[in-house]
Amino acid sequence: MKKPTYSTQILVFLYLLIGLQGIAQTFVPFTARENVEVRGSMLVIGNNILGQNNLPFNNNTVDNQDISMQYIDIDNDNSTFSSSSADIIMPTQSDGSPTTCYRVAYAALYWGAVLQSGSRAGINNVKFKVPGSSSYTDITGELIYDAVVNPIIAETDEPGNKPCACYANVTSLFTGLTDIEGTYSVANVISSTGLNFSTGLSAGWTLFIIYEDPNLHTKSFTTFDGFSHIFDGHDEVVPVSGFTTPPGGHIDLQFAYASLDGDRTKRATKLEINGKEVTTPLRTANKFFGSVIENTNGVSTPRNPFSSNTLGYDTGSLEIINAEPEYIRNNDTSATFSLQVARGQADPIFAFFTAFAVDVISPNIDLLKIVVDDAGNEINGDDVFLGQNLFYEISYQNTGNDNVTGFTITDVLPDNIIFDPLTDIDLSNSGGATLQSYDPVTRTLVFSIPDGSVEVGDPEFVIRLAVQIVANCYDLSQACSNEIINQAFATYSGVLSSIQIEEQGSFATTECFGNPKPTNFLVDISNCNFQRAEVLCGSSVILTASDGYESYSWSTSPTGSPVVGTGQSYTATEVGTYYVTN
Repeated sequence: MKKPTYSTQILVFLYLLIGLQGIAQTFVPFTARENVEVRGSMLVIGNNILGQNNLPFNNNTVDNQDISMQYIDIDNDNSTFSSSSADIIMPTQSDGSPTTCYRVAYAALYWGAVLQSGSRAGINNVKFKVPGSSSYTDITGELIYDAVVNPIIAETDEPGNKPCACYANVTSLFTGLTDIEGTYSVANVISSTGLNFSTGLSAGWTLFIIYEDPNLHTKSFTTFDGFSHIFDGHDEVVPVSGFTTPPGGHIDLQFAYASLDGDRTKRATKLEINGKEVTTPLRTANKFFGSVIENTNGVSTPRNPFSSNTLGYDTGSLEIINAEPEYIRNNDTSATFSLQVARGQADPIFAFFTAFAVDVISPNIDLLKIVVDDAGNEINGDDVFLGQNLFYEISYQNTGNDNVTGFTITDVLPDNIIFDPLTDIDLSNSGGATLQSYDPVTRTLVFSIPDGSVEVGDPEFVIRLAVQIVANCYDLSQACSNEIINQAFATYSGVLSSIQIEEQGSFATTECFGNPKPTNFLVDISNCNFQRAEVLCGSSVILTASDGYESYSWSTSPTGSPVVGTGQSYTATEVGTYYVTN
């Protein structure tokens, strides 16, 4: 593919009423794009796609306006004219163990560039490659801002700048993936090349991911995009709402960002959350934006090219552990963040993406119900035999950040098992659970759990029920009655949040992100002989087959032919042997 070329000649225009020289503007207001509330965290990777060449650029004494900017193209693919890559490496858990149980809840791809003259066809189209793929996926994005369509940015001596920024939802490309680590590539981001005096040219891309992790706190994630020319004392102030922080305890904050034209040598920019400046190891006080790509809090995972100076492209994320009360307070329902450039001290930046995440109050009970044999082996879904002794184990634990009150567990035991509530309940490791009620007709058990056993940080407790499979084949003769299914349900409220949870179903296994589902096992009936004798007293007798089947076929031969009846019941008028196929 022939690489597009764009003129770098500086043209002089007279601007009236729009884009007054030296005046900062918000060309597209920052508005909320997506809100997600899950137990999890965020990831940000990205790279510049315009530089001196394909090699890492590590000269931190120059800015993008000092370089004749060229497309970076690292993929050895003739179908692309620009390309760069970056790696996702999943963070470890708090105990240092790897993160293995997670799934992507939302993924967004952003890209932006500073262009000048020339065709702008295709600026919202890029190519995106995920790990393990040999080919790119074509992405058509939404145009957040185009300086040709929208008001034109004009600065002293630089009337030709026409930046753009785009967005695409790429969540579907992550559906079903259990491992997202690896190298991601973006290609064919369109930009101008060459020189354009003091502002300089820049271009790059950002991949933003929200992932669920059951080992983390529940957070409210809100993403924003727009296009703000932050210059000469202008602040971009963005309000955030739609969350409630915990009434007590610690609160963690996360923030993500992407912008164009942050100079390395003229860094006089700030990020403030609720009026308090935020810094990271790579973004020190009054030097937030400055051609730096930072995955989170000073960590930089591999990129190609892996430049320390990304020549006008900034992206990354940060996390503030225990952010209260400096940056956020307990019981807060709103916040603001602002992006700033100090007056007269730095070149402008073009901000187009941010994301804000904060811990929210959320009670959560992990409820698991499994079935084990005499030896303690878990046998969910396995075959068992008539008369076998088994044990249901109902375990519970508060894994949220709010204490729980009014916690009850309801369990309706299935047919075809023998159970005695007076002798078959083991509460020795149940956290003080008591049997609140038992209905022998519906076989419904209700357990009451003391509040002191479901506080934040409490261990897991177990209620153990001894059951026995019925010994008679005929007790299992109803359709599908040899499949024995059972599930427990939890009802509770949050102490601080007052959030009420009704009939939350138990899980059958500890598999990662399984859906609540019942335990089950199958009774082996291969040796059952379902036959019985009926007495012909008088001229006829009614023979009735088991309930619950879709069709019935009666015959006087074990071969099933000839068919003498097709209902659930058959009226026999002669002595003999009758067969029914259900």
